[in-house]
Amino acid sequence: MVFLSFFPGLWCSGDAATEPGLRLELHQQESGQVDLRASRQAALFVREGMPASPFLAPGPFTASFTGYLNLAARSRLYFSFAGRGTAKLTINEEVLLRVSGEDLSVKTSERTRINPGLIPIRIDYASPAVGDAAFRFFWEERTFAREAVPMHAFSHDQDKALQGQLELRQGRVLFAKHQCIQCHQPTVEGFNPRNVMPELVEIGPDFADIGQRLKSSWMQQWIVSPRALRPRARMPTLGLTKGEAQDIAAYLASVKGPGKPRAIQGDPGGGAFLFNDLGCISCHQLDPDESFTRAVPPISLEAVHAKYHDLPAFLRAPARHYPGIRMPDFKLSREEADALAVYLQGLGTETIDQGVEGDAVKGRALVQERGCLNCHQHPLENRYVSPSLERIAESDWEKTGCLSADPAVQLNLQPNEKTVLIAFKAGLGSLKQRSLAEYGERQVTRLKCAACHSRDRQPSQWDRLEDAGYLGSHPKVPSEPEAATAEDTTHVLAKMPSLDLPGEMLHQDWMRDLFAGKHAYRSRAWLKKRMPAFASRAGLLAEGLALGAGVHDESVVAAADPERVKVGEQLIGPQGFACVACHGIKDQKPLAVFEGQGINFAYTVSRVRREYYHRWMLNPQRLDPTSIMPRYAGEDRTTTLPDLLGGSATNQFDAIWQYLGAVQGEEVYPSR
Repeated sequence: MVFLSFFPGLWCSGDAATEPGLRLELHQQESGQVDLRASRQAALFVREGMPASPFLAPGPFTASFTGYLNLAARSRLYFSFAGRGTAKLTINEEVLLRVSGEDLSVKTSERTRINPGLIPIRIDYASPAVGDAAFRFFWEERTFAREAVPMHAFSHDQDKALQGQLELRQGRVLFAKHQCIQCHQPTVEGFNPRNVMPELVEIGPDFADIGQRLKSSWMQQWIVSPRALRPRARMPTLGLTKGEAQDIAAYLASVKGPGKPRAIQGDPGGGAFLFNDLGCISCHQLDPDESFTRAVPPISLEAVHAKYHDLPAFLRAPARHYPGIRMPDFKLSREEADALAVYLQGLGTETIDQGVEGDAVKGRALVQERGCLNCHQHPLENRYVSPSLERIAESDWEKTGCLSADPAVQLNLQPNEKTVLIAFKAGLGSLKQRSLAEYGERQVTRLKCAACHSRDRQPSQWDRLEDAGYLGSHPKVPSEPEAATAEDTTHVLAKMPSLDLPGEMLHQDWMRDLFAGKHAYRSRAWLKKRMPAFASRAGLLAEGLALGAGVHDESVVAAADPERVKVGEQLIGPQGFACVACHGIKDQKPLAVFEGQGINFAYTVSRVRREYYHRWMLNPQRLDPTSIMPRYAGEDRTTTLPDLLGGSATNQFDAIWQYLGAVQGEEVYPSR
C-alpha cells in the first residue's frame, strides 16, 4: 500500500482552488501548438482526423490534466484508466500509475491511502499515432465500485494563461452568437460546413409567411431597436430610421401565404397550470421588476401579446421557421397550445406603438440593401456587400467595422464583450474547426438545460424558484392542489433527472432521438414536466456529450445466454428482488408502486449504457442520493439471494441485463 499524506502548508500556497474541474493543457505534437481550457472530468475522445481542440491542428497530441482532488475524508483508493495511448498518474508528486497500449484498463494502481484536503494531481496522456484517441480516469474504493472520477471531486486554480484562453473561447462564442460570419463570409477553400464550429451554420428566422406570424407594429419597434424589446437580443441595431423600419415592417407584413390566422379559444386556467407544469417560469420572466435573482437572465413575456398573430402555431412548432431557436418544442397538442396562448396573451401589459403604415415597395428594397438577407432566408436578391472574413482579419477592429467607435451596425454587447471580441481576432482560424465535446458543453449552457435539471451538485433554476417559495405563491403562476390520492404522489416525489452523467449514462443514438423528439414514448410518463425537442442540434449534441465523457457506444453486443435470461426473469420477480413492484415490463404494469414508479423495463437496454447500469445496480444512491430504489448489493458485492449464481451481485445483475435485452421495445407502454 502507498501512503500519501497531505499538509495544507506544504502543498498549497495562497487561497484554495476555486474553479471546478481540471486545467487541461493540450499540445499538438507536429506543430507545437498549445491550448488550454477547463475540463469537467479527466476524459476525452477525439476521432481520428479531428483536432483535439479547435485551436489546434489535427494529429497526434498530448494532454495534461492538472489541479486537485477534493477529499473530505481519508480514503483508500485504487486508480485506473481506460482508452488507448499512453497515460501516467501523479498524485502529490508521486507517480502511481503508468500504462501504454491499446487498452489502458489492463493495469490498476496499488491501494493508496490519501488524507483529506486538496490533493495535487496530474494526469499526462499521449494519443496513439493512428486511430481514435480515447482516455478516461477512474477510481474505486471498498465502499464503491470503479467509476469515472466525477467533476465535484476536482478543482483547479485559474492562472493567467488559462484565463487568456478562456477569453479567447468566449470571443469565439460571441462571434458565432452574433452571427458575424453571415456578413463576413470566408473566400478561401477549407472552410467546410461539415467541419466548422457548428453554430456558424445557424441562421436567423426565415421570412416565409412572416406577415401572418408577426404583428407589423411589433416588427417596427424590433427593427428600430431590438434591445428595447429584449435587453439581450442578438439581432444588432442596424441604424435604421423609424420611417425605414416602418417601410420594412410594411413589406414583411405583406409576405403572407394562403389562409388566415384562426380564432383562438382556450382555457386560461388550464394554460396557467401548463405554464407551471412545463417549467416555463425557469426561463421566462412574468414581472419586469422581479426580485428573484437568477443564474441566467430570463426572457420577459410582457410583450408576447403584441408580437404574434398566431401564438399557438408558434408554441406547437417553435423551430418551423427558425431551426436554431432555443425555444423548446414540447410537442404540445392543439388544445394545450391554445390554452397556453390564451394565458400568455392575458399576461401582457406592455404597449407597442402602432406607428404608421410604411411603404412596402421601399421596404422591399431596404430588405435587399441593408443586410437583412445575410441572416434571414427569403427569395429576394441580396444586394448587401460586406468585407470577407479574410479582409476583416487584416483590419483594425477598434477603428473600423462593427466594433469601432461609430459603427453602422451596432452589436448588442454586454460589458467587456467588445474587448473579448477584439482579442478573438487572433483566433479566427479556429472557426473552421470543431470540437464536439466543447460544443456539447456550450449547448448545455445555451439551451438553459440547468433551468430544469440539476448538475454537478448545483440545483436547477426550477428547484431554486421552488425553494424560494416563488412557485405556487406568485399570482400569475398558480400550482395545482396537492395530490389527494396515493396514485398521484409520483408527481410530488418524482424529480427531473440530473445532468451529471448523460454521456456516461445514455447511448448516443438514444440521446440523439430524444433531443430530436423522435421517441414514441416518454421514459418518465408520470412527470408533468416534459423533455422538449431541439431537433437541429440533436445529433451533434448527443455526440458531443458522449465524446466529452470520453465514451462511444459499444459496437459489439454479446449474444444472450438463454439460461441467464431465465435467471434474470426470476431475479426481477416477486421471489427475487421484486423489481416488478415499481417497474412495468412492456404492457405489464407495476404490481404495487408505494412511493415512486420506475421506468418501464422495455426501455432500459436501448437507453442505458451497460457500464452505467452495473454501477447503478451496485449502489443507486451513489449516483443519485435522492433515489428511492433499494440497494441490493453489499460492499462485498454479494446479494441476499445466495442460491442464484452464487450470490454474486455482478453475475446476478448481468442476468437481469440479459433479460432486459430480451424484453426491450419501443412502443408506448402504460405507466400505471
